[in-house]
Amino acid sequence: MNSPSKQDPRMRVWDRLQTTTPPVFVQSIRIVQSDVFAQQEISLSPATIILGSHGAGKTVLLRLLEAVFGDKGYYADPPFVGGSVEDNDGFEPVVGIVEVNVSVGDSRIVQTVDLSLKAEERYHIWSGKIPESYSAMLVSSARFASGWRFYFQELAIAVMDKPEGGERVYKAAELSALRNILGRSYESAAVKTVLLDHLFHPYVVVKINGKTLNTTQLSLGEFWVHQVFWEQDRLSPGCLLLLDEPESFLSALGQRPFIDEVARRCLARKLQLVVASHSPAVLSRFRLQDIRMCVKDAEGKILVVRPENLAQVRRSVGIEVQTKTLVLVEDPFAANLLQTIFAQLNVPMGSIEVIAVGGESEVVAGARLLIGGQRIHCFGVLDADQKNQLGGAKNLRALPGHQVPESELLTVALSKTSDVALALGRSPEALQVALHNCRYLDHQYQLQEFSQNLEFSQEHVINILASVWLRSPDIREEALRLVSDLLEE
Repeated sequence: MNSPSKQDPRMRVWDRLQTTTPPVFVQSIRIVQSDVFAQQEISLSPATIILGSHGAGKTVLLRLLEAVFGDKGYYADPPFVGGSVEDNDGFEPVVGIVEVNVSVGDSRIVQTVDLSLKAEERYHIWSGKIPESYSAMLVSSARFASGWRFYFQELAIAVMDKPEGGERVYKAAELSALRNILGRSYESAAVKTVLLDHLFHPYVVVKINGKTLNTTQLSLGEFWVHQVFWEQDRLSPGCLLLLDEPESFLSALGQRPFIDEVARRCLARKLQLVVASHSPAVLSRFRLQDIRMCVKDAEGKILVVRPENLAQVRRSVGIEVQTKTLVLVEDPFAANLLQTIFAQLNVPMGSIEVIAVGGESEVVAGARLLIGGQRIHCFGVLDADQKNQLGGAKNLRALPGHQVPESELLTVALSKTSDVALALGRSPEALQVALHNCRYLDHQYQLQEFSQNLEFSQEHVINILASVWLRSPDIREEALRLVSDLLEE
């Protein structure tokens, strides 16, 4: 990360937002009972992003957070969460019992909410516990799109010269932000609040190239941006903004500056932010610890997990993981063993790619040739019996042990027969027979024969042998040092 004096001002906004506790802070939601969500505790940050494939449960989670605080919302579009004051015939809303952990200043509140209660009843549960002005506001691109026709039908009969909330004129910094988002330079912009069939909506007037345009002449993407900003302005300090797919209707170039401006406004108004998105541009603004992923468990219920590494996150939104480190090894077996070491140590390989190049000399030559690479780091990893070739080379390493990889593992089977037999579910005698039957073969064929004798796949046997092998303190120390070196950037 850059020093504070040189850091991008937009990232300083994100740093402050993600480390500033809002006056009312929803710390976690515990699912006590649900037919849709697995039992779990879902922790939140001051700014959290929810990822997941279509149908994984992102929007349902946002609706649940909205419903917990009794926000009536409206039930014109699915998914439906919580009992409604309206007639619920025709659909089955998501209900259940949840436990909400909220901090209000220095106080901590743990409140159980039955989602089958009507919205007004859920709202009154919080009476006297959180400020009356508190709201969990869901701003959804789906809701926005579904109300598009209604808005213009009602707008035609509205009294436009009698706004309900006065007029707010955009400041110069906001006009600059809109230019970065939309690629259009407004000379001025203002928004009024109008009442359309008992619902409040924004009405926008802008001036561009000397011409005045209103809401009816803006593109869908333009109006969506103004809608989100207007919704933020309506929230009191300390409220929860739930933003569903903010990238909707916007070009790829506009998505990152849009979420940056949303963050700036959240920080200014002390809002907690939860975003559901598919956008790599939006995702790029969130730290790993602020990312949650919706997946389905074995029963098909929604499970919200914290990813362990950025490779998981990038793949979830379709970003190809860029190779940053190239590791050359002698043969496919060495490649397999190195990958097994990472797995056994529970260390993600992330952006490391392992390539078998066909021998010790090729590893040394390739590592020397690619040592000066700027975009990709290159290491050569020799078999353990070639440690004398390292010679202090900056980007040469060796596998743990002292022998070729196959012999290292078979030595474990011979010296730790009882442990290996127990792990494989075979008798020590069966292992001795398998070892005897492969002892005269060349080393590259020994493990294959050993595995066949035990009626297991070679991959399974390698995993078992490697797990026992890594129990040796010396071997484990060497393995950890190797992994640490290869992960350095």
